[in-house]
Amino acid sequence: MSLAQTVEWDVESGGADSNGGGFNTASSGTDRSQQTGAFVAFNGTTITATTSGISTTIVIAGYTVVNGDVGNILNVTGGTNFTTGRYEVASVNTSLNTWTLDRNATSGAGTGMTGNMGGCLVTIQKGVDVQFATGSSGDQITWVKKATFTEAVNTTSGGSINLGVCRVYGYQTSHGDNPTGTNRPTMQKNSGTVLTINTNSGWVFAHWIIDGQSAGATIGIDVQSSNAVLVNLKVLNTSGRGIYIEANSVVASDCEVTGCGGSFGSFDCTGTCDVFGCWSHDNTGMGFGLNVTGARLCDCVANGNTNDGFFVQATTFTIDRAVAYNNGRDGIRLSSLTNPQTGSRITNFIADTNAGYGINSTSATGLAAAWWTFDYNAFNNNTNGSYNHVTAGSHDVSLSGSPFTAAGSNDYTLNNTAGAGAACRSAGIPGHLNSLNLTGYEDIGTFRHQDPAGSGGMLYIPSLEGV
Repeated sequence: MSLAQTVEWDVESGGADSNGGGFNTASSGTDRSQQTGAFVAFNGTTITATTSGISTTIVIAGYTVVNGDVGNILNVTGGTNFTTGRYEVASVNTSLNTWTLDRNATSGAGTGMTGNMGGCLVTIQKGVDVQFATGSSGDQITWVKKATFTEAVNTTSGGSINLGVCRVYGYQTSHGDNPTGTNRPTMQKNSGTVLTINTNSGWVFAHWIIDGQSAGATIGIDVQSSNAVLVNLKVLNTSGRGIYIEANSVVASDCEVTGCGGSFGSFDCTGTCDVFGCWSHDNTGMGFGLNVTGARLCDCVANGNTNDGFFVQATTFTIDRAVAYNNGRDGIRLSSLTNPQTGSRITNFIADTNAGYGINSTSATGLAAAWWTFDYNAFNNNTNGSYNHVTAGSHDVSLSGSPFTAAGSNDYTLNNTAGAGAACRSAGIPGHLNSLNLTGYEDIGTFRHQDPAGSGGMLYIPSLEGV
């Protein structure tokens, strides 16, 4: 069966998975899914429905049909000759007190129907499953209202069908309000993996807190299916990886990982991925792990991690406009890379106050600059020095002080101190483009300095609250 792509589902604490749970937002009716109780509860006796045979039209008894019923989802749970499942109320006849559903609901003359119309779901897992069960055309949304849900969620549970994009979005008070900080709903579990994305491609999870409950869970999010998108997620308190990207063509944007482990990265990419505007801090493992060819990371910050800020085993990779501050080993550690491929780059990167090197290659043979673009980076106060077994770029900057406004308070904007933040301003790449004979003024670092009013802006990562 297949409901319209415009059906949206709602999950709230206090709801019930036996409720209808959804509403077609393209319909003319009134959304009854954003309430905890069913709008109409069919008990099979005093409130029920019948049909004259195999039919899409059911005759309602014990409830007065209104035009606002259109577009709501009916969950049929039983009755003689009724086929259980979820149906959309496609149209109504208030004179005959009937609903016409999106498809046949009976296999013969139906009597004593039980079920619920309206009301929200109560578990995230059911919100995932209904997209499989009713949305074979894909592109549906499940909305989850701010609350704490103690459950592990697995996208396999609903089955395997050819879906489009399946979206699971958190909200605070109204659909689409894009919450941040503690206003996001929380998914938590104290064992195993909290969220596993491992069936079909195209899952989007946005606006969530994923909590491993004091390192009880081993992994926060494990992405095993391609084309997944992670947006505005905070993952915390796992014994292993916070975010583990195993599949290819995955995008992560504005995600935060903290208080997690992970031998090769608390935010670990072993599948090709694009990571933008993410923050990995105060983890017992590495901040970020780029452990697959083709991984790209931009506008990211790694600070306060027990091990490296960025750990790289990929032969082709990109790190651009990133910051490594106060990590327990290297800012960037290139592990056993003796032959990186043309196209790899580390640019516009700042390494400040790391306990090892700013950038360290563990290969004693060294890395020739001809293999990659390794330039336009800045270094300050790294215990073992700026580089090891790598060739410095001709545009690199050695700083005389910290370039940040207040790194101890997670403010990684550039100060204007000579030899520090001022030396990173307009010192990045792209600079002069010979083919256009034009000059740009990119900063080194994640956050571009703010020009006078009317002259530009700066990047903002919401997970770095207060910046």
